[in-house]
Amino acid sequence: MWLCLAARIAGAAPLDQEAQAIAASARGAQALIVVVGRPTPAWPTVVSGGRHLVQTLVPASSPTGDLDSLDEQAADAIRQAARLAGMPGRVTAMTVPWQSNPAPRLPYADRTVNVLVWRDAARCDIAESLRVVQPEGAIWIHGAAPELVEQLKADARMETVRQTGPWTSVFVSRPKELDSWPHGRHGADRNAVSGDKLVTTPQQLRWAGGERWPRGFRRSAVPAINVGTRQLVYVLQDEVPEHGQLVRRNSLVARDAFNGLPLWRVPAQSDLIATVDERVYTAQNGGAVELDARTGKLLRKFATDSPAELAVSGDYLIVQGELELSVWNRTDGRRRWELRRNVDRFVADEQTLYVLEDHIRRGGEATVSAFDLASGEPRWQTTPEWAGAPAQLVLVAEGVVILADREGNLTLDARDGSLLWRYRYDLIGHGGSYEKVLVADGLVWVHVARSGGHVWRGLDPHSGQVRHVVRQPADYHLKHRCSFDVATGKWLMCGTMDFANLSTGEHRHFAGARNSCASAGLVPANGLVYTFPHACGCYPMLRGMLALGGADSAGSPAVGARGGADGGDNGGDNELVRGPACPAAMEPAKPTDFVEPAGWWTYRGDGRRRGVASQGPQTMRVLWRHAVDRQPTGTVDPLPHEWSLRDSPSLSPPSHAPDYCYVCDADHHRLLALDAASGNVVWEYLAESRIEGPPSIVGQWCLFGTRGGWAHCVRVDDGKLSWRRRLTDAPWIVSHGQLESASPVRGPSLVAWHAGCWITGRHQDVGDGLWVHAVEMNSGKLRWRQRAEGHLGVPDVLAGQGGQLQMGSWRATLPATADNGAGAASESAEGPWRQLIRGGKLGVLDGSWYRRPIAMRKDLQQWSTESSLMPLEGQLICFDDQRGYSYEASERVVGLNGLLLGSARLRGQSSGHPAWEVQLANSSRISGMVLAGDSLYVAGEFKASLLGRSATQLRRYQASSGKLLGTLDLPARPVHDGMSCDGERLFVSLVNREVMAIGER
Repeated sequence: MWLCLAARIAGAAPLDQEAQAIAASARGAQALIVVVGRPTPAWPTVVSGGRHLVQTLVPASSPTGDLDSLDEQAADAIRQAARLAGMPGRVTAMTVPWQSNPAPRLPYADRTVNVLVWRDAARCDIAESLRVVQPEGAIWIHGAAPELVEQLKADARMETVRQTGPWTSVFVSRPKELDSWPHGRHGADRNAVSGDKLVTTPQQLRWAGGERWPRGFRRSAVPAINVGTRQLVYVLQDEVPEHGQLVRRNSLVARDAFNGLPLWRVPAQSDLIATVDERVYTAQNGGAVELDARTGKLLRKFATDSPAELAVSGDYLIVQGELELSVWNRTDGRRRWELRRNVDRFVADEQTLYVLEDHIRRGGEATVSAFDLASGEPRWQTTPEWAGAPAQLVLVAEGVVILADREGNLTLDARDGSLLWRYRYDLIGHGGSYEKVLVADGLVWVHVARSGGHVWRGLDPHSGQVRHVVRQPADYHLKHRCSFDVATGKWLMCGTMDFANLSTGEHRHFAGARNSCASAGLVPANGLVYTFPHACGCYPMLRGMLALGGADSAGSPAVGARGGADGGDNGGDNELVRGPACPAAMEPAKPTDFVEPAGWWTYRGDGRRRGVASQGPQTMRVLWRHAVDRQPTGTVDPLPHEWSLRDSPSLSPPSHAPDYCYVCDADHHRLLALDAASGNVVWEYLAESRIEGPPSIVGQWCLFGTRGGWAHCVRVDDGKLSWRRRLTDAPWIVSHGQLESASPVRGPSLVAWHAGCWITGRHQDVGDGLWVHAVEMNSGKLRWRQRAEGHLGVPDVLAGQGGQLQMGSWRATLPATADNGAGAASESAEGPWRQLIRGGKLGVLDGSWYRRPIAMRKDLQQWSTESSLMPLEGQLICFDDQRGYSYEASERVVGLNGLLLGSARLRGQSSGHPAWEVQLANSSRISGMVLAGDSLYVAGEFKASLLGRSATQLRRYQASSGKLLGTLDLPARPVHDGMSCDGERLFVSLVNREVMAIGER
């Protein structure tokens, strides 16, 4: 490969060949490539080639390391070139202040980047390069001095150092401390213990992607999972409606194991997979096959019986069929030997295959046999004392074969099959099993239920004597759950993200996520802990395909890190970037002088998030339609599909100012200002990452935040930047196919007392937790930041009234002076907070239930508020001081499969009028509701039955009586909570990426 790359950039190669050679070193269908320097604007798009994720860090050109307008223009030119090339969201750029002493930390999590390009060797930091580049990733350095080249060649962590023209390139070797997870129980020995020495208890999210919820049966989203040295390979179970029935559709999917980018997907015909040496072994068309782990392409077929199980041990593929067990050489694909018996289970170490044949239920005996793995020569066979009772072969490790029966475990000597010892014990509840034994740190670990509290006992493999005890604390309610336990040499991992230290006995629980149900569980490999989609509703947590890690290894501040411990503005404030629209000087406004704007100026209309306008159109006609950029149909591009699986819509709901309608094109990083009368684009603003919208419009300013961790303020009439402020210095990760901060801005902004307020963070127990920030609207100066103490789980929408703020169960009173003092938190649930909106365990902004109704179980997606009249609950609500309206999608959700039971209901109650209710089919998907005067506007898919005809409509009901007053057909349903009203017109953002204006002609 390196000779090929060298040929492509030999001599004075054109820039496009140079870029293509760098892209080729990624060695994957999708990769994250980071460029440090100032390339020509189009160069990163050539590197991407429409496939890779490319981010350019534009360092400050000033000798002081401070950013100036030229730096901003260079980054914006790259964004504009990506926009013109049709690659927004895929090719990005951001400016970074850059002091050379001390060298700054690159803003990425450990081992995230596939290819790192230093366009100026003077800025190159080898230690940082090795921290952020994943194993077998590439580093390119332009203009490296001979001394640096010799340093690279002498570094044991580098391999294949090459020099071609002005470029030096090198691959990073794989650390010996890392381990993969090639089988469902780690190895062919079925001992679910990783040799990874870098895995620790989770603290940070390292990447997120894929489906966030299971389809169909909630415990089987991922029935099989492997983690190779570079790829995460799994079977994704799907169920889709077909001819009136739910039909199973499975896919075999591969992702980058270190950043989660999707690599390939093929139909899955089996749940059997093993991933070893860049090869995936599975079953197709009744036989075993070998696939390329990099591409998913078929490499070899094995003429086997219909596989019931398969595993890889060294050079051999072992296939258990219905009538035979066969062993194949992986190198040449030839059969080595076969055993024509009906085998119940096998395990294997490097030299021996162990087989259980249990004929007790058919009136015979049970036997365990051992065979030479290479030749098939029998080594021993035993029919031990337990032959009268059924038992199961569990694992082989430390020279012993372990089995489980109805009372405990028994162990055979792997050399001759003789019985070594038995161990009888009581199982703990909720998933306890005698098959959930592990061999780690030289001991056999069993989990024993005792009246004085549960304990882990470490037994000597050859004698069965207790050598070590790890006691479970009395207040630590650890359970096994339905998935299998796993371990490393240091940690036992079981229950719901519960960890027990084998040496010290320390117990830890991670509340930010949990292991998935049944087969997948959680997997420790590559220095990470992986978990998978599930539908648990017990507590709020992160969801989807997740990779979790400990704290980053770097200790120096990140590029652009906040200046002071208190987060205030300290001299050279490198958190703040001022733009051309920033006022030169302005008197700070008194907080208590703030008057909330009229109209629909923010998400759901006002700070209370009520979803109410003063009046609306009496007749409904389409005034205009604007099609935001769409992905071309018929493309097979995994990244846009990956973008569609996250928890927020691609288009935001609209917000307004006089003459303008604003909408965020989140995945393309654009804020659009549309002419409210015509729908034409007046201006657009390109940000550095996904935008959380809609914006809040106050006076001449338009405020919003981004998933990169920035707050932005632009001018309402031309989109010119006033200021942007970095709210967090958390490292960047890949989340659903794009780069984001590990602690992003979440949700729309709220303006209270002349300060823009934002939430950052993903979960209270992940990273630094959840924080609320208040930034002076006119200047960008930080007023205060405060941790959202008292709120558990994921962030909810920020709501406020007067000087009161609420985010879920966090409440605060804003300070009456514009200083750096934080708002005072309040534990009271009384007062004005009762009339602010809050979501369920998923928050107001999560629209998962439209695609996955199982997301409504256990009130996960239940909005609520307490108006002056009554409490309101539902999937959508609107309310004012005298009226309340709700939409409930069903009467009950079946927890196992997400089936909705009973009718959907649209309800209303207002002062002086009787309550009313309209019943709808529970297969309807209502995603927009606005209260305007005596009109209640409701939009979505209205269905007659589960698979009946769908009418995608906007309906107008009389708010006081529930009478249907009119309908209007829509080309698609609104995005989640995707309607707004300016008094004369309704504005609707649709899932087909159109924005519509509806009113009276």
